Amino acid sequence: MDMSPSYELPHDLRNIVSLRGRILITQALILAVEELSKVEGVHRQVGNIADMQLILDSDFAIDTRD
Repeated sequence: MDMSPSYELPHDLRNIVSLRGRILITQALILAVEELSKVEGVHRQVGNIADMQLILDSDFAIDTRD
């Protein structure tokens, strides 16, 4: 499985947030995407889900799941 990021965030953002912070943000985004994806109909936040997924697919995210 290719684990290389498909999108690169600005380097400034990665330098501001600590390694631990990036791990925590990644974990929060994973849970948020999972929960928001359960919403159906007009209340589904499609744009927010897409933006969160973009961050998760970037080189900013550090996924520690096995």
